[in-house]
Amino acid sequence: YDDTGLANLDLDAIKGPKEEVAQIRRFWRKEYKQRTGLARKEQKEAAKKEVSTRQPIGIDDLPAGPVIQRPCEYRPAVDPSVAPAKALSREYSKWRKYDADAALLEFENEGTTEEGTQTRCMASRQSAMLCTENYTKDREEYDLDQDIAKQIGGLKQHLAQRLKDAAGLKLEGNKMLREGRF
Repeated sequence: YDDTGLANLDLDAIKGPKEEVAQIRRFWRKEYKQRTGLARKEQKEAAKKEVSTRQPIGIDDLPAGPVIQRPCEYRPAVDPSVAPAKALSREYSKWRKYDADAALLEFENEGTTEEGTQTRCMASRQSAMLCTENYTKDREEYDLDQDIAKQIGGLKQHLAQRLKDAAGLKLEGNKMLREGRF
């Protein structure tokens, strides 16, 4: 503890007669030791007071009134008559095990048949395509559709940005053409 800043002073910075300088230095050291000792004592006393005020009150120290029996009486977890409830962990485990993709696949397959309701065949010189509608998908096909949707999403964003840039350049070119700069 140093409220005067004596610890940071350079004791060699004092000029004057050697005897007076030595006397001043002794006084400063003595004063510094006294102040730090006093500060330590105050800190210890404050710590003791804090510990004494934080000590919990014993259960026996509190006055006890009549216990009214209720159907939902609280008992702490350390009470041996209370068995840990498993209902909460059982309900959470249902959500942890829940397969959202399977639920979406089931929802998507609702109202479909194994063979499908319509089949189209399209042919051209380079390729032929068979298209079946309203058929029941399996998990592998669903996962492939999800991957394709992710890839197409990025492609759509890229294409939209390029179209936006092209439209802006077209407007700029038309403006320059009208002004006769082109």
